[in-house]
Amino acid sequence: MRKIAKNNRFCWNNFWRGYVYLLIALFCAGASSSVQALTLGLKKNPLERLDKQTLLYAVHSGTELYMDCYRDPEVKIEKESPVLLYSFGGGWEIGSREDQMARAFFDYFASRGYLICSIDYRLYMKEFKSQKQNTNWVEAIPTAIEKGTEDLYAATAYLIEHEKELRCDSDKIILAGSSAGAINSLHAVYWQCSRTDLAKQYLPLKFKYAGLISMAGALWLEGKETALDWKHKPCPILFFHGEKDQLVPYDEQHEVWSVYGPKYLFKQLREMESPVWFYDFEEGDHLLAVYPMTAYLAEMEIFCRSLVMEKKKRYIHTREKTARPIQFKSSFFLDWNPPEKKID
Repeated sequence: MRKIAKNNRFCWNNFWRGYVYLLIALFCAGASSSVQALTLGLKKNPLERLDKQTLLYAVHSGTELYMDCYRDPEVKIEKESPVLLYSFGGGWEIGSREDQMARAFFDYFASRGYLICSIDYRLYMKEFKSQKQNTNWVEAIPTAIEKGTEDLYAATAYLIEHEKELRCDSDKIILAGSSAGAINSLHAVYWQCSRTDLAKQYLPLKFKYAGLISMAGALWLEGKETALDWKHKPCPILFFHGEKDQLVPYDEQHEVWSVYGPKYLFKQLREMESPVWFYDFEEGDHLLAVYPMTAYLAEMEIFCRSLVMEKKKRYIHTREKTARPIQFKSSFFLDWNPPEKKID
């Protein structure tokens, strides 16, 4: 029997409530300059200076799906741009491609010459709850992940097909996701490495994502004792996750599903000699779904440059300790102190 991470047990129904509570906590704390920095874009939108193009990339189940593409007009394009393909969070129930929490993130990487593509995807949990009452929401998770991942594949296929018009390099597509968006992105990489039917339907045989930035994400496999089996090495992955995440498991868990969080994934990928960087927050919770998009942009850039573009083989575990917890129920932002970092 596999070990269950007992200190990361959580109620499945809290997954959807938690993201809403997170946003409420951030808005209510708006008097803090640190929170205002985190929620950059609520009063000042840095994306207003960027060129924006909205494209219809797919129609699934009668739902039109769009992506917003951002470029920095001050960056001279001398060759095809790398792509940052972003999926928002919200428990497959709320959220949109116009994610306010990601504005500083988009602006930062656009200024580094990236084409930023922020996508819609189908919010199946919202649809499921509107159609059924007094039903266990857990049964909808497999379909929510599958639909979200299929939409991400469709967006990827669109970028590959239109790379000349968009002046982008389809060999340099880096996925990034927050919470449910990170879960979709991890499944996109895992299923692409396993060449599932869904991956083969959308992606060319030799295609491989260039990298992945996962903020509070994990892999969910059906069955309590389903092993995580990579058929091929994945692209380099950067994980941000809090040990006290109450919504997405930090380690390994086998209750309703077989769930593999970044603590387990880091160990496995390191043994596979697949480049990986795990930013591990001892006192962090699900706030790590959004917090890195303002506080850890430089680290993301190092990951993209070193592990992705330069293809360096690095296996990094950064363990962060802070004076105050990085938690949306704490007063962390009211009195922030620089974290101590341990790398092994």
